[in-house]
Amino acid sequence: MTMDNLAHVGHAADPMATATVARDPSDDALMAWRRELDELHERTRAKIGAEDIAYIEKVLTWSRRFEIAGRGLLHISLDPLTWSAGVFALWIHKQLETTELAHNILHGTYDHVPGGEHVQRNFRSKLPVWVPGWKHAHNVLHHGFTNIVGKDPDARFGSSRLLENVPRRWFHRFQLAEVAFNWFNLMGNLNLHVCGLVDFYMRSAGDDDVLPDRTFATIARMHARAVKAAAPYIAREYIVYPALAGPGFLKVLAGNWLSSVMRNVFSGAAIYSSHFGEEVSDYPEGTRAGDRAHWYAMQLATTKNFDVPRAVSILVGALDRQVEHHFFPKLPPNRLREITGEFRAICEKHGMAYHSAPWGTTLRGLVRRALQLGSREVHAP
Repeated sequence: MTMDNLAHVGHAADPMATATVARDPSDDALMAWRRELDELHERTRAKIGAEDIAYIEKVLTWSRRFEIAGRGLLHISLDPLTWSAGVFALWIHKQLETTELAHNILHGTYDHVPGGEHVQRNFRSKLPVWVPGWKHAHNVLHHGFTNIVGKDPDARFGSSRLLENVPRRWFHRFQLAEVAFNWFNLMGNLNLHVCGLVDFYMRSAGDDDVLPDRTFATIARMHARAVKAAAPYIAREYIVYPALAGPGFLKVLAGNWLSSVMRNVFSGAAIYSSHFGEEVSDYPEGTRAGDRAHWYAMQLATTKNFDVPRAVSILVGALDRQVEHHFFPKLPPNRLREITGEFRAICEKHGMAYHSAPWGTTLRGLVRRALQLGSREVHAP
């Protein structure tokens, strides 16, 4: 069975549910591929334990150290060099908190690992994003229906057209500017996105990705949730900490703002790089996989990796290992990095296309794809 027709087999309500599908001569090979990946998953899961808890708690400790150093340097800085060092340290903290910590912990990665309760107690997300909404939009919808337009809310973050099955509108010719805006304001836009307010303000009724309905009570509740999620972050970063600096209010305000923008842009570049581009497929609403093997094939077709040094991989929370993450979303980030070589070898053994390229190459491809899809209609051959 080719990758071109994998998307259209089966009609189960759940993307991983079993359904009766037409047999194809290559289905046996597909099932053999799936079995090897499942075996890799089970072997890796069996290793998870104290080592993984120690790793993530070490990351948490270093994140806090960078926060203390960054905020301290911003407060005492009397010269551009000290101030810049403070911004850099605070960015490292915010980057680790957002990706290596929050993204993986909120996936439930450590929920059933002995000692995982300590991770949950020690980590409290300070991000300006409504957490229950993120868990539903990301863990359930995005991971369950990756790049299926109309089901995956991330398939059209904001009003961008980065996938072929998103209808083209006149404003898409300017979408590079929108992508830059989305990266620049990633956390704020994400909060509006998972609260359904992007649906409310940018889409017509009946075309909502996240918003459950448009009753007055629901709209008011979603606005309240968005404000409740964002207000503590805004108060802490842009009022309280700057005020504690007294006459240094503006320099601390500027440092806190710049470190947040750096986190947003870096994270946005990582997220977009792993789901959009010329190598990535997308599917129309109603697409279903008939079984786990075909769901795996769809995940492989809708994700890609980018190659970075280990230190950068930690800063992006293993989003550079997006393929492995989408197959096994509850594996800790250190395990995703560990299995990459064997995972790729299994795919290549069975003739399944595994996409990975240097990050710079990936970003250039993303820009080309955004321009291509924004300038004219593009459909898969």
